[in-house]
Amino acid sequence: MRSVFGDMQHVQRLAHRLHAIASGNPRDLLALAQDMLDRGVVRYEAGAWSLSANVEDVELPASMAQALMNRMQRLSPAARELACTWSLAPDVSMSFEECIAVSQDGPSSRPGAVLDELLHAQIVELASDRYALSAAVSAPVLRNSLSEDTKRRMHVRLSRMFALREANGIPEAFHLLFGGESERGLDALVAICRRLGETARANMEIFTALVRTLPPDWYEALRLAIDLCDRLNRSRGDVLALLLGTSPLTSLAGIIDRELRARTLASLRRDSGLADWEELPADMPPDDRLRAALERTQARFATATAHDRGLEPLAAIRALANATIEAVAVVSHSIDYELSVSLPSLEPFEALSPALGVIDRLVLGSRARITGRFDTTRQRYYDLLRGTERIEQTGLDESQQVLTRQGVMCGLGMLEASMGLASSMGWARQIEHEPTHRINALLIEMLHCQWTGRMREAARIKHRIELLRIQHGSLQYFEGMHLLYQIGATVAAEGLTLIRQTLEEIERMARRFAAWTVVRDYARAEYERLRGDAASACGHLERALSGCEAGLHQFWHTIAAAHVRVLLELGRVEDARRLGEQYLVAAQNAGLGYAANFVRVPLAVAQARAGDHATALRTADAAIVAFRTLRRKNRACQLRFGRVDARGRRRCRSPLLHVRTRTGARGQAMRRRGGRPSVLRGAGIHRSRAQ
Repeated sequence: MRSVFGDMQHVQRLAHRLHAIASGNPRDLLALAQDMLDRGVVRYEAGAWSLSANVEDVELPASMAQALMNRMQRLSPAARELACTWSLAPDVSMSFEECIAVSQDGPSSRPGAVLDELLHAQIVELASDRYALSAAVSAPVLRNSLSEDTKRRMHVRLSRMFALREANGIPEAFHLLFGGESERGLDALVAICRRLGETARANMEIFTALVRTLPPDWYEALRLAIDLCDRLNRSRGDVLALLLGTSPLTSLAGIIDRELRARTLASLRRDSGLADWEELPADMPPDDRLRAALERTQARFATATAHDRGLEPLAAIRALANATIEAVAVVSHSIDYELSVSLPSLEPFEALSPALGVIDRLVLGSRARITGRFDTTRQRYYDLLRGTERIEQTGLDESQQVLTRQGVMCGLGMLEASMGLASSMGWARQIEHEPTHRINALLIEMLHCQWTGRMREAARIKHRIELLRIQHGSLQYFEGMHLLYQIGATVAAEGLTLIRQTLEEIERMARRFAAWTVVRDYARAEYERLRGDAASACGHLERALSGCEAGLHQFWHTIAAAHVRVLLELGRVEDARRLGEQYLVAAQNAGLGYAANFVRVPLAVAQARAGDHATALRTADAAIVAFRTLRRKNRACQLRFGRVDARGRRRCRSPLLHVRTRTGARGQAMRRRGGRPSVLRGAGIHRSRAQ
């Protein structure tokens, strides 16, 4: 405040009052200072600032929301209405002509003067001839001040503005639905969705541009459209168009909605013939069973009325494949086991196309990861990547291939970063140029730095991520999944501030996904333990363990290991040893493999403190050997894997090693001797050792 008002009398007490309202936010603090200046509460006279009244008598808003509404009241009705209309699409920038389209109707409207007023009041910003709602303006506050009738009228104006754009039209349809133009909005949305899914899957740039134009409550509009279809008894084809066209959006946003996903999958199972296949006798020859199922499905499609007809069988099989890929994306960051096991197996259709077998392996690999079977996960993912190197060999559409490979590389990168493996950096390089994975690539780098102890470098990467989110603001696939690996690294670093920040993000995920509640309880436990309250930490961990089982939740092994450590801190050595041995047996019985080592480490300490040093040594040695074996196998696997990018094209760089082909005399001599004309760099090994 001194930097603004100088050494004005009572500036310290005024700063305290403003700080309480702004919650320490510098931008809001300056907004309050500007508000005081606009109202004449502070004056600049004779080269100095002064208050118009005693500091305790200065009238200040109770909150920033009230401060914003006070500022809005000082605007003209036309400016106020335009700002409130903008709040229904706060992330959209508009040209001058588009601002006219959403301005108040009538000949008295003067959009130029209205925009100047909004610019002067810092409600709107101007950049490159486009106007946008100021980042300092809270759109929810403005929206909440509007009546339903007013909102409907403003939504219709926004639909008129989006109609001027040469785009896919989905925002226009959503605003028509919200504006009460139900039939028009529904017809437009159905028509758009019939082509939207393929467009979005084929071109990620178009897809991300579309996401930025969606209204904040687009998902409510989708549910409104589907409910409207049911009330108006629209055809199955219309309903399927809505479900399939917006499936990439719900997948990117991580929306589970079991009802809609179950409805989509049930309809596709029926139209594809999978439901008929399941009804046929299991002892039929596989080819005969599949042929009979498809014949039955094709006959039903041919005889159905236009109202009851869904998709033609082969089109339904392709749609089922896409819906499964998109559901796996939701499973991956919601870690929802129930959703994972509800996905249908496409194995019966593998005879039609190898691509369907690839998608089946994708489902199984994802399920292995969210249940903590990381060895199985890595093996399935590596096999899947090897099997999808070339589109023509798999039968996958290019869009399916790209989405699948990018998703697998992202999952592998985060998992291997948490293992401290350098191969994770290679996966980050593979996806860093994709719009829906750009931030994920940096998150993989950050995780690798955290798990290898380079916390300062991790902090710099985190800062880059924050800037990228501000600059682009686009959604990423698997949003929040990195927190499953980040919390362990921050606990190992014993940084209370980092743990607290990660805990806040995990709590947001737990409010969206039920399976994250045990992760939240674990994070709370570690926070309390490092603060010195081991008893509270133990309570949180016991609650977390009651909500998950070995082999059914990705985080079980981490929670079990933390429980043993906390019991040791509480001096309950025998309990720690007894439970640790039970946890290790449970991990082995569940086939957790690598993850069981997280339990072995604190168990070895418990056994040593109990006096059983020989057993403790064997337990510790088993963990050490497992970690060494992991690194050795990772190196060998990377050497065998091959070098292809996310689109199946051969590259000269593998995720772990940099390979340089020699074309000179030495390379020719190596060829004559049967050797490989390459030099392996970046892993610190010679060719003989690699062999």
